[in-house]
Amino acid sequence: MRNSPQKITRCLDLFYRGISTRKVQEHLQAFYPHNVSNVSIYKWVIKYAENIKSIDVRDLEMPLPMVTILRELEKLPEDILLYVNHKKVPEFLLPELQERGYKWMIEEIEEGNVKLLIYK
Repeated sequence: MRNSPQKITRCLDLFYRGISTRKVQEHLQAFYPHNVSNVSIYKWVIKYAENIKSIDVRDLEMPLPMVTILRELEKLPEDILLYVNHKKVPEFLLPELQERGYKWMIEEIEEGNVKLLIYK
């Protein structure tokens, strides 16, 4: 794969935050030596949009974020990714995910803003 899953995920995250594909491309130039075009970023958005379910659990009180995420995963087909907006790294969720055979990527954007991508 020419572009890493982390790079693609970062692009999708920035795009879904309302940043244009051209601005995402400019952002990538600071972090990745082999940059992609804004057209490639748009193609990723189109390609992966139907494969991503997004939920926001930042405003839920504990333990509802974990409960909500696990319920969503139970309903989710295996070829769909769960993109979670969370306020912190869910330390108690991670062993549950591992036990159920899930993989995940976590990016701490800033305090109170954590992104998770959960998949089989």
